[in-house]
Amino acid sequence: MAYTYKPCNPAEYDRCIQIQSKVKAQDAYGAETVTLSPFVTDGWAKRKDGATREFYAGTLKQGLEGSKIAVALVMYTMRYVEGLSQDMVIIEDGIVYDIVDTAELGRKMEHQVICKTNAV
Repeated sequence: MAYTYKPCNPAEYDRCIQIQSKVKAQDAYGAETVTLSPFVTDGWAKRKDGATREFYAGTLKQGLEGSKIAVALVMYTMRYVEGLSQDMVIIEDGIVYDIVDTAELGRKMEHQVICKTNAV
């Protein structure tokens, strides 16, 4: 029996997201600055929350007070977006998620995107 891809029901796309690309430039002092440029302004996606990890950024051994950092993983499923890459971010409700990995579902039908965010 052949595998057939069953696309997501469009009614399940309940999250309004923005996809923005990172634009790198140098300032007057030669330091690299990153700004965001709109790529997709209003896209709809399905969101599935993944694992959340917490760890300490510094240790007392290094002379730093440990600050707790949380990393949350999120998976979005959306219509196929030509040119989507790991150099972009997804913004939902003001929270910026870095794209970690992308996968094409079907033949340019949908994208499955794994993202992460850092919350201090």
